[in-house]
Amino acid sequence: MSNDHSLATRASDVVASALKGTLGAIPFIGSAVAEVIEYVIPNQRIDRLTDFAKKLSEKVSAQERLLVQKRLLEPEGTDILEEALWQSARTISEERRLHIASLVKNGITKDQIDLVETKKLLLILSQLNDLEVILLRWHADRLHKDKEFEEKFKDIIRPVQAYLRAPQEVLDKAAISESLRHHLAELGLLKPTFPFVRRGEIPEFDTSLGTFKNSGYHVTLLGRLLLRSIDFHPEDPRKEETKPETELA
Repeated sequence: MSNDHSLATRASDVVASALKGTLGAIPFIGSAVAEVIEYVIPNQRIDRLTDFAKKLSEKVSAQERLLVQKRLLEPEGTDILEEALWQSARTISEERRLHIASLVKNGITKDQIDLVETKKLLLILSQLNDLEVILLRWHADRLHKDKEFEEKFKDIIRPVQAYLRAPQEVLDKAAISESLRHHLAELGLLKPTFPFVRRGEIPEFDTSLGTFKNSGYHVTLLGRLLLRSIDFHPEDPRKEETKPETELA
């Protein structure tokens, strides 16, 4: 048993040393990340963590380098980085690591680190899959001005409608399509809108969700905050926020 423990310890030391050496070569960010990883995430996927560190380093401007290095080693910054590293080590998506890096960078370069807000946004992001992030981004573009984005992800953002005697494949896709939006609403990122009902009329009931049938969704303030934090918001987000929210299908 002791020999097994010794081998495991040596293997962990080899991984940690290799990781610190790889990360140390990344300018400005690598050394701080390596110091935290040595105590937080031994034996995790080096390639994913290195990719995250590179993305974070690339997002930090020359004017922000000293501030970021300092704050990453402060208790609040280390706490944020620890959560980001765990998420980065688990995801196979390069795009997701880019979003995590953006969230960390934006969180620790504020005038004052808001640990609660940044950790909350990291937690929400961890509960979303890549399709849901894309869908949230599309709903944030109220007028759907980004036609290139819409065309690229049309199979994700266009709701699939079930119909009478539809084949099972269509029913399955419709269920997934609605579940993505429903999950975003459960997390407070989207809010359902409901059609106007005249006096005496009975609103349509959605038996699959156990609630009244909605006519669409719009992005909440929390949803927009998350998109801005991961640098995935439509252009001119401040200008967008001054307009009244409208329904989206």
